[in-house]
Amino acid sequence: METSDYLENLERSGSALLEYARSAGADAEVPSCPDWSVERLVTHQSNVHRWAAEIVGSSRAQPPSAEECDALFARPDDLNLFRWYELGLGRIIEVLEGAPPSLDCWTFLASVSPLAFWTRRQAHETSIHMADAALAAGGAPTFDPGFAEDGLDELLLGFYGASGTRMAGEPELTLSFHALDADRRWTIIRNQEGVVVTSTLDAGCLVSGSASDLYLFAWNRLGDTARLSVDGDSSTIALWRETFRI
Repeated sequence: METSDYLENLERSGSALLEYARSAGADAEVPSCPDWSVERLVTHQSNVHRWAAEIVGSSRAQPPSAEECDALFARPDDLNLFRWYELGLGRIIEVLEGAPPSLDCWTFLASVSPLAFWTRRQAHETSIHMADAALAAGGAPTFDPGFAEDGLDELLLGFYGASGTRMAGEPELTLSFHALDADRRWTIIRNQEGVVVTSTLDAGCLVSGSASDLYLFAWNRLGDTARLSVDGDSSTIALWRETFRI
């Protein structure tokens, strides 16, 4: 995907998050984030936008310190939560749109460039939390197959496939995702040595469906798993939910 595609998705999902949050109300519970209210969800996403905008906008070689974050995240008394979020969303979009291709700043996943990393990460971060807000409001979000496929790549290959031994453990888990509308397959193997993600191996459990539904499921944000087809050992699904969280 191109930078412009990520920015378009960031703006669309960011605006939709605000609409769902307003519809649900600040005190509403977020089913996909236990113990979170909509207020906490919106605050979190607003903080992430400001954090990323500071890194990109200032070409920082390291992320802001805890003290710097306290200042970045402080909401003025004369701004309500939703307006504060709206301003933060506008800021991250403005910073990313204005960043040069040669941007040099801190990142935390492998990418072709820092600008590619941050546009991609903010697009998916905001989209997944938009799904949280939608679930809080009783909605059922869907995503373009190409964007969802890219999100699965980022999560499975970027976060989990590069986790080294951090997620090593037992019991062993082998699970395949098959995105029918993208004709892509990912197989995740987790054991005592770590996590491997491949497209060539079969697994004891195969989960098939649209790229959008698999994207939400892989992030543990799919409210209705009946939309997916599960073949093999279905107990693997529960193990996935317990083990693979960010």
